[in-house]
Amino acid sequence: MGKPLVIGVDAGATTTRCVVSDLDGTIVARGTAGGANQNSSGTALAADQTSARAPFGADQTSVRASFGADQTSARAPFGADRMPSGVPFGADRNFSGVTRVPFGADRNSGGAAPGEALTAALREAVAGLDPARVALGVIGVAGAGAAGRDAARAAVLDAWRAADLPGRVVTVTDLEVAFAAGTPAPDGLLLLAGTGAVSAAFAGSRLSRRCDGFGWLAGDEGSAVWLGREALRAVLRALDGRGPQTALVAAVSRVLGTAAAEESVLTDTPMLGGVAASGPVLSAADDPDERAQALLRIVYGRPPAALGRLAPVVNDLAARGDPVALALAREAAGHLLHALHTVARGGVPGGGPVVVAGSVLLSPGLVRDLVCAGIQERFGMAPIEARDGAAGAAWLALGELDAPADRRATHARLTATPR
Repeated sequence: MGKPLVIGVDAGATTTRCVVSDLDGTIVARGTAGGANQNSSGTALAADQTSARAPFGADQTSVRASFGADQTSARAPFGADRMPSGVPFGADRNFSGVTRVPFGADRNSGGAAPGEALTAALREAVAGLDPARVALGVIGVAGAGAAGRDAARAAVLDAWRAADLPGRVVTVTDLEVAFAAGTPAPDGLLLLAGTGAVSAAFAGSRLSRRCDGFGWLAGDEGSAVWLGREALRAVLRALDGRGPQTALVAAVSRVLGTAAAEESVLTDTPMLGGVAASGPVLSAADDPDERAQALLRIVYGRPPAALGRLAPVVNDLAARGDPVALALAREAAGHLLHALHTVARGGVPGGGPVVVAGSVLLSPGLVRDLVCAGIQERFGMAPIEARDGAAGAAWLALGELDAPADRRATHARLTATPR
């Protein structure tokens, strides 16, 4: 049958990554799929959202009315549009081209539920392997805290069975796998800022405290989605006159695929934040209100996680000295450091390391620079980067089996393997 294997999965909001490892920490296979966060990827982890496990804002009625649907029904969601048009909450009811899809519906995954992303990543990783060799799996799921634990566990079990895998599977949050990806130490701090944002303290290999991580609607301050949302708000304020003019108007328009504003931007910066321009071009003479409505049409037709694509644009323009982008980058770093200081409560548990994870903190930019400098100043140490959450999950799986003879060497092998 061959030597036993373990599986580790990092199911994030935009990407699901899976690794298969032997008991010595050598990665033998990988798999990837789309996002699997029930709160930001656009659909619930458990497919039927009429169940008691449906996340806040999901359909709770037999007619499947979306968040923001017509409230002529007595059971329509709180805060939804009370007009009988069925147009999404916040969308322009006079704009003839509006796409009538609720904000949060996934337009980028072909309609696949996040639970299907778990199955796809598992199947890709074990293709060509004997599934009978799999002894254990650990799956870290973004959005699997107390509020979403039951739905996450149900989706993980369904995906495990759908992939025809034997053995036991353990569901944890993305915090455990991120911390384990950065260090084999049992104590320390984690600051994660990707699609979402959360800080956490670990003691004795257990999550002891956490701060924020409340999702795109209620928290995640300093995350990629937060940066994107604040950038969009700054653009809308600039367009309707409430706020100062900013280069974010042109850059956000380009990344969202609606327009670029000035010919100089098109000529001098054909790519902003690593995202090429696309979509129809609007001239500088276009009506600002029409541009705002065009932006809203696209934003309200995509999942919340899609706003995270604007985070690199904020970093890029902050580096170029745009005052609005600079203020947003500094505010994001301030939020992240405040959350970390709050969860630390005076120090690092057990004298352990500070681990940073997520695209905002692992990609070059002002937010990362300010946060790393703040960690050095506050805790007297440079942070450790956690770049492979799936390897961290596999490390936890090996720990469940008490498998590694040399824990540090095994951890180094797992986390040093290029993704």
